[in-house]
Amino acid sequence: MDENMDANAMTSSAERVSKEVEALRASEQERFTKRLDAGVYLQEIAARLRALEGEYRNAWAQALKAGWSERELKSYGLNAPAQARKKPRTKRTTSPSVDAHNAEQTSNDEQCAM
Repeated sequence: MDENMDANAMTSSAERVSKEVEALRASEQERFTKRLDAGVYLQEIAARLRALEGEYRNAWAQALKAGWSERELKSYGLNAPAQARKKPRTKRTTSPSVDAHNAEQTSNDEQCAM
């Protein structure tokens, strides 16, 4: 009789673990699907944004060709299309004085080595 109880306990424990694993799998699948959907949506929106930016640049150029000045367009609350930066800005991690000190130290070390 103890063997039957042990077998039943193991079966019920295995069923419980199986249900927990299935619930976890379903939860992870749902999380993955939501993440994938959000990524696809973001790509679609980014493509639309690039298309609209291109249309805006073209419309701005057409307005200038038609005789509007940038000043007039800006007076109506329109901004000139953004220009792509040639070199992205980088945040300086050390102050100029630290850089100068390090360069001086390196120079002194090289002179001592001679």
